[in-house]
Amino acid sequence: FSPSRPNRESEWPSHRSPVNSPRPTAAAMADTETRQQSRDNFKEVCAVDDTKAEQFLSHCDYNLERAVQLFFQTGGVLDNTNEGAENHENRANELRRRGGPVVEGMGGGGESSSSSASSTTTSTHSTNGTRRSTGTVGVRQMSWLEWFVAVAALPINLLISTIHDVLEGIWGLFGGGRAPDVTDPRGDVDRFISKYEEHYANAVQYRVRFSADTFMEACQRAKRELRSLLVFVHDETSAESSSFLRDALSSQLVGALIDANSVHVWGISTATPEGVKVARQLRTRSYPSLFLMMARDGRMVTNLRLSSMPAERLANNLAMGVNMVEMQLRQLRAAQLRREEDSRIRAEQEQEYKEALAADRKKKEEKERKEREVREKEEAARRAEEEREECRRIIEEKREQLRSLSCGESAVEGETVRVQIRFPSGEKTERKFGVEDTVEFLFNAALSHPACPSLFSMHTSYPRRTLAIVPAWYATWRARAYPDVEEYQAPLTGSGSDLGTRTFRVESLTQSLVVMVQDEAS
Repeated sequence: FSPSRPNRESEWPSHRSPVNSPRPTAAAMADTETRQQSRDNFKEVCAVDDTKAEQFLSHCDYNLERAVQLFFQTGGVLDNTNEGAENHENRANELRRRGGPVVEGMGGGGESSSSSASSTTTSTHSTNGTRRSTGTVGVRQMSWLEWFVAVAALPINLLISTIHDVLEGIWGLFGGGRAPDVTDPRGDVDRFISKYEEHYANAVQYRVRFSADTFMEACQRAKRELRSLLVFVHDETSAESSSFLRDALSSQLVGALIDANSVHVWGISTATPEGVKVARQLRTRSYPSLFLMMARDGRMVTNLRLSSMPAERLANNLAMGVNMVEMQLRQLRAAQLRREEDSRIRAEQEQEYKEALAADRKKKEEKERKEREVREKEEAARRAEEEREECRRIIEEKREQLRSLSCGESAVEGETVRVQIRFPSGEKTERKFGVEDTVEFLFNAALSHPACPSLFSMHTSYPRRTLAIVPAWYATWRARAYPDVEEYQAPLTGSGSDLGTRTFRVESLTQSLVVMVQDEAS
């Protein structure tokens, strides 16, 4: 393929008129939107204009990750004379036009050197080492010879790696290389911080504020606060690690980046048991090692792995990594805010439901209480009515007995008193009683008359005086018939308790009089 062949897929046919140009398809419109989104993301991460973003994205076939890595590796200056990259791009476009597969990493033989590869490595693996995916940031494309050598060496490298892992496992099985037990992880962190304060803090541009938490606590805080975590594993015996800590990590450029993005920084030395444990968890092979981590799916994963490098290069690589992490953290924070808002709305709905349920329950209880009171009142009224009917029945039986005995109609001898009895219906009767007769004769005479009501009381007409001539049996049944009348509930005492000894003379009823019968049931 000729390097001068134009990219026909991305070329816009400007010689065509708008009338004759074909209408873009849905796939083309979707591809345009994807490219625009990639340009916007590139501009946000790298802080460049549209021209620079289009230049790098076009060079990397709109692969956002490759374009960002290439921007920070080249310092924002793209060498357009890279003929191998253009040949690879033209080959890819031609293969797409013909419908053939495009093989990434296969390109023309441009000039390359081993020093052009960056030491920046991106990876995603959990802290327990169960998941890891690493890749080295590079610019040049592999030549056909290098590709053939890499494929040929793949079985050998796989065999060597397998043997190394087996030997390492056997060595660990027999106790070799076993990490010391961690007894005081916080003390190990404090010792690292105190040594940093003693040897480096007063001789650096920026004083790194290392967290005093343990590694697990730092990870938990990063998860809880949705912040990026920068983990530094230091080897005290390595001059390169000490130089990196003093000149690169503690530089003003890196410090400004840490402060601007609120990065949580945690460090440890491999001279402590906690440092050995963390180094094994993070699969650290060389020192110094710097890991940029974030929370994802409930666990901490490594987004960027860095080694020894100058301060400016470290700041650029960290800026790239922090920007990529912040993009993901912003999405996580937005999702967390949505979850919190949903939880708040759900809690409010549950509270409203509970309040409505309590109000309904209160209304139901109030309704049941009122219905119960009505039923109780109706039951009490029914029982009272039944009791009154029972009293009337008994009084009627007593009345029939009195009628059969013709009480008060025998001849009267001696001094007499004439009594006129008037009933509520207007009827009246007149009877004569001896002054030595008991007043119970007067009560029986009134009760035996057909016009007399079942429940009644008697009083004189003038002067008006209530006659307490109620016998005990009648008082008992009257109290049962009218339980709510206090006057009827009081027991008979004094002269009213025994009518057998109370005569007309005793009651001062020696003159003719008129007695009124009053109906108590009305």
